[in-house]
Amino acid sequence: MKPVTDYELRFMNEFLTTGIQMIPSPERSAYDGDEQYNFVVLVTERLLKFYALYDVKTPLYAIGDKEW
Repeated sequence: MKPVTDYELRFMNEFLTTGIQMIPSPERSAYDGDEQYNFVVLVTERLLKFYALYDVKTPLYAIGDKEW
């Protein structure tokens, strides 16, 4: 696993402090070169995984026909 970059930390911090999901632009034309674009794609994938951890729609417990 790669260590978290400052770029990712900025977006994660924004999400945790304001609740706003910030994802970098997926448009290829928004970046100066392939290296920057590929880096943003990698960061976006990791941010989406991070966001999924805190998605309130995800059940935190098993839902079923359990009798208590």
